[in-house]
Amino acid sequence: MNNRSPVNWEELNWAHLQDDCVARNADRFQRVRNATDAVRFELCRDERQIPGLHRSYPNTFLPRAPDEKSGRTAIVMRSWDIYSYGPEIMAHLRSMLVEAALAASGDYTLFLLVHVRDPERRIHDNATQYQAALDEFVPKELQPIAVLFDGHLLESWYPKIGEHRVELQIFQALQLFAHFYDEFDHYWQLEMDVRYTGDTREYLDSMSRFAREEPRKQSRERASYAYIPEVHGSYRDFFSAVNATLEGGGMWGAEKIKDFAPIGPQPPTKTPQEDNFEWGVGEDADLIVTGQCTDVRMMEDWVYRGWIHNFEDGGDTPRTTCPPAIARASWNLLNAIHTAQFEKGLHLPSEATLPSFAMWHGLKFSYPPQPWYQLPQQDPVAMDKFFNGGKINPDKGGMAYGEAMYNGHWHFDISNTATWWWGSDFPSVIMRSWLGKEPLKKEGQEEDPTKQAVPYILHKDEQGRIWAPNLALHPYKA
Repeated sequence: MNNRSPVNWEELNWAHLQDDCVARNADRFQRVRNATDAVRFELCRDERQIPGLHRSYPNTFLPRAPDEKSGRTAIVMRSWDIYSYGPEIMAHLRSMLVEAALAASGDYTLFLLVHVRDPERRIHDNATQYQAALDEFVPKELQPIAVLFDGHLLESWYPKIGEHRVELQIFQALQLFAHFYDEFDHYWQLEMDVRYTGDTREYLDSMSRFAREEPRKQSRERASYAYIPEVHGSYRDFFSAVNATLEGGGMWGAEKIKDFAPIGPQPPTKTPQEDNFEWGVGEDADLIVTGQCTDVRMMEDWVYRGWIHNFEDGGDTPRTTCPPAIARASWNLLNAIHTAQFEKGLHLPSEATLPSFAMWHGLKFSYPPQPWYQLPQQDPVAMDKFFNGGKINPDKGGMAYGEAMYNGHWHFDISNTATWWWGSDFPSVIMRSWLGKEPLKKEGQEEDPTKQAVPYILHKDEQGRIWAPNLALHPYKA
């Protein structure tokens, strides 16, 4: 007998459900604040003291002490005003809310951060205009967890920066979210076209566990490589190969620049050779990236290579980019960026913002390996050459140096074929097949790889059911 009854989704308040979950576990957290609190975003009208906030300037450049941390993480889904909330994305968001927020005993709270792009709406001028935009652009079911922002908000807080477009400054809204929703230690920024075929919480927890147990030593060098088991062996083998190549050395502590003093801790030893991969183990990472990292100064064809503003050394400033701009950042990291942009107008492209500031401040960052497939399948040795430059070697400071990352413009037919990338069709092929939808047809394409009924990484059993491995996919275009 089926005892399940239909759910009236519009009457469901996801904010209250998440708040109740946190309240029942309040003894586990040092700070608790309800997601249902009144709208917190407000325009910056006085840089000395913002009414209604407990934090004043310029005393915001200091990291939190360990006893100030809450133990909680916000999941921030990035949406926009005319986004179409169809049945599939609604089911996906509900699954994330249940798996990652409610089933995690308050460790996670999910929000929808919505960009209202029409400057005439003036959503932060008064509550009536804000509510009107909320009613127009966000389904009733999601309104309790939605937070709206617009260009006026970003301009008011970052007047020394002349660029606020999402494609170049996607983290400005997240920086303000961390400023106003400061009860969290970490903030996952996820896009609406990210999908998890498995349990969302298990994926996020596994990323967090890996990053927590990864030592700081050589983490930036390791993050520059695409780990390929068929080439590198076990991750321990890969780990040891990087260390052998660097002879126990590598980047150590903050990559200091002239524009500010780092807020991260000093290394415990004078040289990395004196550390037996102990520093940072058991410490939550300030930054978890989901893509291979690259030294911007060595890139040959990135359109934003020279896009860096208000730094004393200009284009000679060391910086790192780790596309796509989907990552988890700590409050400390976001606050440091917020302060640098607010006070000095320091800015660089979206994909380079988090890793570069983490590097400059000596904050821990990690690139956990995750399953990564291509369509059509490629030879692993060729892909190691393509993404990493082949065998790990001390050239370029032990950093990977593959054509895909440093001169990839002419190779999109190879790089843009992966399960996790910024412009690949493969995630859509997988999801559509898994959901039983017709494959997409590309106009003018002679041999469309989407014509195959079931991609090779899926399994169709005797009953016709299609099974998927536990994967993170991006981008999925529904």
